[in-house]
Amino acid sequence: MTELTGEVPDLHFEEALDVIESERAILTTEIEAFEEFLDVVESVTPTSTAGSRLPPVQSQTGGTDLFQTLRAGYESSVMAVPHYETEYGESFETNAHTEFGPDIATLLTTGRVFEAHHKQAVIVATEESIEQRRHLLEAIDEEQASLERFRDPVQSVIDAIRSFDGGTLASDSPKLLDGYRRRIDVLESRCHDLVDQRQSEIVGDRRALSLPISGPDLPSYLYTELPVTYPVIAPLTTVLESAAGIGAAVTTDQSIRS
Repeated sequence: MTELTGEVPDLHFEEALDVIESERAILTTEIEAFEEFLDVVESVTPTSTAGSRLPPVQSQTGGTDLFQTLRAGYESSVMAVPHYETEYGESFETNAHTEFGPDIATLLTTGRVFEAHHKQAVIVATEESIEQRRHLLEAIDEEQASLERFRDPVQSVIDAIRSFDGGTLASDSPKLLDGYRRRIDVLESRCHDLVDQRQSEIVGDRRALSLPISGPDLPSYLYTELPVTYPVIAPLTTVLESAAGIGAAVTTDQSIRS
């Protein structure tokens, strides 16, 4: 008789789905904030249409008030979202640099003239910030669908493997032990298939978001506060270790009875 033991994997699907809901709310709020700032940019009148440098440093009447309008618009929209301090906590200059790059940030913080091509550059940069968030929003919607799609299959294969574990394999029948062995092999294969499918989706998301190979993937970005970074793969990996132990126990029983 072989007593089986093994770790029962913790599932964190609900916590992961809660994280996704929170991230969706953040992204939606930020999209609305940048759209509000975009309205401010589109409403201002350029101080001149001449010149090509970004940003010019010479003074021109009305330029200071215009930049104050843009900064106030940014602070009252993008920097006024409820989560700004906890998520970013940055100065205007730092956040503008992160969102728009050094040229636009310099223009908005030290510029004196706001010409037509400057206005267009800020509009394009703001639209890009909006589009990036919309793209990420689509990705986390797909992540939510993935978690919901994997939840039942993962739970099912874990339950099936655990039905062998935590009890005693005791049989005089080599035929029954052989059935156990085949069943464990099938369940292990199912676990590997689920892991492969999930990893393939994560790689697909990385490519869709144009994330560098050396950087974090979408789960690493989303689930930093969870006990596991990969809420689908982690429990499958844990239960595979249990399945390996069960398979070894069955093999041992088979050898004893052969």
